[in-house]
Amino acid sequence: METIPANSELNWEFVEPLNENALSGLEDQLKMGLSDAFKDFVKRSNYGFSQWRSFVVGNKSYTFKHVLNFNLEGKGLFVDFMQSLKEWLEPEEIIFANDGYGGYYLLNTATDVVLFLDTDDGSKHALLHLKMFLKKLESRG
Repeated sequence: METIPANSELNWEFVEPLNENALSGLEDQLKMGLSDAFKDFVKRSNYGFSQWRSFVVGNKSYTFKHVLNFNLEGKGLFVDFMQSLKEWLEPEEIIFANDGYGGYYLLNTATDVVLFLDTDDGSKHALLHLKMFLKKLESRG
């Protein structure tokens, strides 16, 4: 099994430190667990902007702007996005990032599959398993 390089946090700019109990508080609020891989990703990228602004899955290019803020208070909060976009989500899905153009990256917490939600037309597209998505997003070469 491949791991994300330890220096992958170098791919994230303007990261906001994650409060100590933020993820466990969110798990309690959501009444669902988050995978260790997802928690590690949020810890290194919370509210951060990716240095790599786009990536390709299949023959489609996707833009990635930034990760939402998983702290329990502040700006750009995950909980606010969950509330405002709840009609688009299945019970096991959470929003974790956006593309800056009205599209959102979702995580299916039951399968750890990342999906892309296009709010212009309401379509959802399964992209990759979380670990492969992060590898594509956080590494080049």
